[in-house]
Formats: sequence, structure tokens, C-alpha cells
Amino acid sequence: QTQFQAKTVTMRIGCRFLVKFMFFLLLTILIYERVIRSVYIARELKSNVLLESSSFSIPDDNSYYETKQNTIRSLNPLAEDNRGRNHQHNQRNITNISRFPIKFSSQHKLNSDNERHFQGNTFVPLALERLIDSSNQPCMEGQRKVSNKHLPYKDLFKSGRKIPQLVHQTSKSRCLTKKVYGVIESWYFGNDWAYYFHSDEAIEKLFDQYWPEFPHLHLVYSACLNNRGTLKADLWRYLILWEYGGIYADIDSKPNLFNATSITSEDDAFFVVEQYHLLSQYFMAASPRHPIMYYTIHQVLSQLLDIPDTGEVSAPHITGPHALNRGFQYFMKDAGVKVEDGGVGKKPAKAGLWIGTYNRSITVKGVGEYENEYVYREHIRRKQKLKEYEAMGMKHFKMDTHATQKTCMRALFDAHHYSTRHLFDTVIS
Repeated sequence: QTQFQAKTVTMRIGCRFLVKFMFFLLLTILIYERVIRSVYIARELKSNVLLESSSFSIPDDNSYYETKQNTIRSLNPLAEDNRGRNHQHNQRNITNISRFPIKFSSQHKLNSDNERHFQGNTFVPLALERLIDSSNQPCMEGQRKVSNKHLPYKDLFKSGRKIPQLVHQTSKSRCLTKKVYGVIESWYFGNDWAYYFHSDEAIEKLFDQYWPEFPHLHLVYSACLNNRGTLKADLWRYLILWEYGGIYADIDSKPNLFNATSITSEDDAFFVVEQYHLLSQYFMAASPRHPIMYYTIHQVLSQLLDIPDTGEVSAPHITGPHALNRGFQYFMKDAGVKVEDGGVGKKPAKAGLWIGTYNRSITVKGVGEYENEYVYREHIRRKQKLKEYEAMGMKHFKMDTHATQKTCMRALFDAHHYSTRHLFDTVIS
């Protein structure tokens, strides 16, 4: 009995020692983690790689494009554009471009080539009126040409609003059938709103600009989209809102409860909930340089790089609303909030105010069961829409496929090495 009592006492002492040891070990780990995290944050702040956040400020009448909005610092310090064109005006005498945030010019000065360029630590974008197709090609009988409504960019931020009073829409050309033209007229919100209609020519001009913050953009666009109009239009809508901000709306969508006053001066981005409980991609609004657009563009490019066939791409998942939802996930992850994937029985997007990356916000309205409450998604019904699209030389995304048996990676390899391979074969022969 004495031996048993001795063993019991020994076990108790051992357990107490073990508990104390585990407690102090856990405490040490927590303290170490806090110290490392503090050091990391201090280094980040010192390196100026955090996004800056402030409101728009337009100091004078000569300024065209200014923002002190949050900007993303992920740039590839390549002085040459990915298409291999030598931009003399893009050569930058900097080596640590990631060590300071991107600013935007308070004076809109276009270079001789009328292209977006990088000057010092300032982006100078292309003026919208230079971007838009200005051809005078006549329309076919029964079609009408869409006119743009230009206003000085600085005038679109009245009352300190973050999202400019600007509407973007796109189609193959500016010539629309009368039925489609009647729908897009509903997006003319008044004299203090600008309206720009982007044809394929304008889309090409935007993609052809200098995009160092998206180093794979030119490569993927030129080699992997395989002339897929749907994929280009998806990627373009994120890019146009990233660069200029405003509202994007499909040409068959029409405002319902949504109107010119629905977006307030405090709104940083604005979406409705679509039928699959995702953020709407057929209608969306954002301030320039909103993080969700940055994340979504990179997500789309990443997904496209991984596609097994450049001619058969599921647009809704790779470039459409599911890609936007992944951008939304990254945006909210920065605030410690997990957003679930889209799918049957899941509801990632809900009405409310979402605060994400560096306290930037997204306003969401509506519910998926009544997706047309604010904006009619398809004011022109599917069967009639297909006829209208055909008359305008367009294809629905489900018909815009053709197998190539070539991965995006292979397409990139062929695009880069065809001339070298051809030269090598010539020398050998």
C-alpha cells in the first residue's frame, strides 16, 4: 500500500509538471508568434507595400484623372511589354518598384502614342474619349448606332462620391438592332452622367495598353483566348472598372428599382445578388482601383493559364460570376471572413455592407430568388436575344466554343518559340 501511494504521488507530481510545461510552451509560442507578426507588419509598413486609402481629390480644372484611392503594389518590374513591343516611353529608371505604392497623376498628360504609361511613380491612363471607337462606319439597315456621352472625368465625382457617374456597355460594334438599342437607352441617367459604348475595337485598344500590374495579361489575352468574344468581354469588364470605375451593364439588362440615385457617395462598390446567390456580373459598379477587380483579374488569368483546351472554356466558371466570387473570397479573406464557393444549395453573396481589404467596402443589394428586383438580368428573353445577337454578328457564350486540343500553356509556348524553332529548322535543313 505504501508503494502504491508513493507511485500515485509521483504520477501526480509528473502530471502537474507536464501541465505546467505545456502551458509555458504554449505561452512561449504565442509570444513568439506575436513578436514575429509585429516585426513583419513593421517591415511591411517601412517598405510601403500596404495599400493606401483616402478619397478622391480633384484640385483644378485641368486635371483629368486623379485618385488617392487604394492601389495595389503587385507590379512586375518589366520595362518591356509582354507582347514584345518596345515602348520607349515605358522604360523606367527604377529597380525597387514594389517598394512604393502606385500613385495616379493629378494631370492627365497623354504621350505621343496616346497610350497608358508609367511616369516616375505615377500611372497616366488613356483618356476615355481616346479609348472609344470613333469610326464612322455606317450601320446595316434596321440598326442604329450608339453615341457616347462624354463629360470631364473630374466632374463625375460630385459630392465626394467614390464611384464615378459613368456607365460602360459593350458589343461587337456600335451598331445595334432597334430592340437592343431601346434597352441600352434605359442606362442614360441624365446630363450629369457620362456614357461610353465600347466596340471590339475599343476593347482591343484597352487590352493593348501598358499593364505592369497584370504581367500575364498580354500573354494570356493574345495566346489563350482564341478569339472567344465572351471570355474577352468578361475580362474586359473587370479591367475597365479597375482603370476608370463606374457602372458596367450587359446590353440586354435593364434597370428596375435601380436608378441614378441608388449608388450613394459612400458606396465603394455596388452589386446585386444574382439567381445562383453570387455577386452579379451582368451588372456591377466600383470605384477605380477597387481590390475586388484586382483580385478577380488575377484569378481569371490564373484560371485561363490552367485550361486544358483554349477553345472549350466554361465561361461562367473561368471568367464569369464564379471567377468574380473567387475575387470576392480574396477580398473578404483579408478581413478574416470566409466566403464559401458557389454551388447548389450555397449562398456566398448576401445583401449588406461587406468590409474587406484595408477597410474597402462592397455594397450588396437584393436576394437571389428575386434577382430582377433591382436590375432585369435578361430583359430580352433568351430565344429573342439569340436572334438579336445573330443580327449583330455576336454569339451566346454557350455557342462560342470550338475545340483546339491545345492547352493555354502550349499556346503560350508556341507563341513565344515559333520563330526560334522555325529558324532552327531552317539552319538544320
